[in-house]
Amino acid sequence: MGRHNGVRRVALSLTAAAVLLVPLACGTGGGAGDSVNEAGELVIDGELVADAALMEAALAEGSVTVYSGVPESIEATMQEEFTAATGIDVVNVRLPSGQLYERILTEHGSGVLEADVVHVSDLSFVEDFRESGISRPYEVAAWDKIPEQYRQDEGHYYAMIIGMMGFAYNTELVPAEEAPRTWADLLDPKWTNEIAMHHAGAGGSSWSWALFQRQAFGEEYWQQLAAQRPALYPSTAAITEELVRGEVSIAVNHIGTVNQRQEEGAPVASIYPDDGVTVFPFYTVQTEGSSSPAAADVLQNWTMSTAGARALDTASGEYHPNVDAVPPTVLDEQQPPITDLDLIVADEQDWVGLRDEWVSEWNRIYGYTG
Repeated sequence: MGRHNGVRRVALSLTAAAVLLVPLACGTGGGAGDSVNEAGELVIDGELVADAALMEAALAEGSVTVYSGVPESIEATMQEEFTAATGIDVVNVRLPSGQLYERILTEHGSGVLEADVVHVSDLSFVEDFRESGISRPYEVAAWDKIPEQYRQDEGHYYAMIIGMMGFAYNTELVPAEEAPRTWADLLDPKWTNEIAMHHAGAGGSSWSWALFQRQAFGEEYWQQLAAQRPALYPSTAAITEELVRGEVSIAVNHIGTVNQRQEEGAPVASIYPDDGVTVFPFYTVQTEGSSSPAAADVLQNWTMSTAGARALDTASGEYHPNVDAVPPTVLDEQQPPITDLDLIVADEQDWVGLRDEWVSEWNRIYGYTG
């Protein structure tokens, strides 16, 4: 994983909020979708997503099975758009990324892995899949449009969603001009008892910014932020609800979730910190020995295309790695180009090697025992 237009390489969040298993089938299938032309090619807005031979083979297979840790509402919207475009059905199995990881290892070990494609949010998981022979390398049609830090160099996995952690505030309590713009701004005494955030061990998204804070600003930053007496929560949803209700004024939170609530009319807004936006990608992986390899190839091509990026925007307002993708919109306002954001991208060794020790230290500094 490398740099992207001045992006700093510091840390990465690797997991997402847990939800229950939800198997579902998307679409109706049974024939070519509305973006397959008379030549049998999948072409969307002038972009060749799959050639005729690949589409013929994929439609003969008929469906593709996805094991997904992506939030259900996002995954379902994207899969429905994929089926409408291609005519290929999607069977979705929904579990948190950690549980998916264990299931995949068990099924692979027993020789009965049913997934054709896997969507998970942990870089260490997809590296394990590669090393264990679970993943199948594939060069997507948009390979040259995906920056190097968002694709494995042999195509074993790609970042399909660039989740971001930043700031949020209640617009009824905090004027926009007074909202924090940097991590140092959170230390202003006026925010004492007014900040909501995850505890560092809540998941990958929280570990991403805790690691960044420690590496960028030193242990003293943890101590100074702890002195602000922030309210600590286990999930993004809980933080967002507290912010919406006005129980707190500001938060460190998942920007995509805040943007979704803003779209729904909640009195919240998000901010991309000027001095570092930590990211936690979801990755897409194809499996070796898949029963629907052609359909998996088409899905992978579509996911990493600008059509996939538009579907992602519709579903979640999240950023997509394709350099031709238009930034997401919130209330019809386009968000900043990804190249304008100071993104904090992964360092796998630091992520894995420092986590246990530093989370324990973080808990001690904050007095967290939950």
